[in-house]
Amino acid sequence: MHYYDCLTLVTRHWNWFNADALGLLRGQYSSPIFAVKVGESAIRTSLQSQLGVLKADAEIPTMIGEIGTPFDMDSEKAYDPSNKSYGDYSNQERALDASLNAADGPNRLSYTALIAATYGKMGGIWRP
Repeated sequence: MHYYDCLTLVTRHWNWFNADALGLLRGQYSSPIFAVKVGESAIRTSLQSQLGVLKADAEIPTMIGEIGTPFDMDSEKAYDPSNKSYGDYSNQERALDASLNAADGPNRLSYTALIAATYGKMGGIWRP
C-alpha cells in the first residue's frame, strides 16, 4: 500500500485546510463540504483516521510501501539562498510529521519513508 497526503502532494504546500479524500470517495459525507478539515489538529486526526480505515480493510498486518511528502514545497523557497525563507524547512517538517504520526500511534503501521527530491539541477530523483 502507498499513502500520500494528496492535497499537500498536489499543491506542494502545507495548507491550513485539507480534506478526508478517502471518506469522500467512500460516501461517508452527505456533502463534500463535510470532508474539509480546518486546522492542523483536524488535519492530523483525519490523516490518522484514513490510515486506520485502510489498515482495517487489509485485515492482516499491514506495511505501507511508501509514505512521504514533497520537499520542494512553496516553489522551493527553502532551497533558494536569495529567498528570506532559505533554510526554513518547517512546512516540510510539519507535513512529514503529520503523515508519519498518522502511521504511528494507534495504527502501528510499518512504513518506508520516501522523499521526492525534484529540485535543483539533478531533477526528479528519489531519496529513501
